[in-house]
Amino acid sequence: MSFLLIVSLIAVVSVGMLLMKIFSAVQPSDKQIDADIKAMKADLEPLTKDLLPISKEELELFSQSQINAALKKKGGISAKGVFTTIYHEPLVAYSYKRYPSAKLNAVLYARSADHEFVYRIKKGEIQLVVDLKHAGTLKDNGVLYDARNRPVASINRAHDKLLPVQVEDREVGNLLKPLPEAKKELSQRAFELVRPDLNDKEETLFLSLAVLELVNRSVEK
Repeated sequence: MSFLLIVSLIAVVSVGMLLMKIFSAVQPSDKQIDADIKAMKADLEPLTKDLLPISKEELELFSQSQINAALKKKGGISAKGVFTTIYHEPLVAYSYKRYPSAKLNAVLYARSADHEFVYRIKKGEIQLVVDLKHAGTLKDNGVLYDARNRPVASINRAHDKLLPVQVEDREVGNLLKPLPEAKKELSQRAFELVRPDLNDKEETLFLSLAVLELVNRSVEK
């Protein structure tokens, strides 16, 4: 290999690495985030028309299965799909976008029949907006804090099989961890031991943490 060719290759690699650093350092503006969420909402519109309202019965039947699932890993990560009951009835539609960045920088939009969830994921925390109202900030410790930095909900990832979710002072239900591939059921349930007397706040926060967890499993495959 000639000296000039070697120098040319080194130059190309150096320029490529420099462009990657510059590209990854560019953070999407609030205006771009708003535009992306609007586009996600429009894209999911055909999938949200048939979503079933989520009652206690649907929570018990909520599965880890999806329909209309799509995952792309090019220039970041984009994904979408619809979580269903164990009988393949649609419950929650979502769209996820991770921006090219050295650190996790993403947005997730999800919709049930009754609620709209927006998750802004960056700098080691997640801003949660439910039905256009700020619901809290989810930290790496799995605790959701309100605007006054008071814990309002949490998800405990330390257990072997269950991920208990607590809202304020009581445990409201558990997420099931996915089974190993060899033991995976055709339509594995997503939740277990969900309280039958959930109030509206508990149900909404439980669902918001659960949807985030289920989507994260999908995009991390």
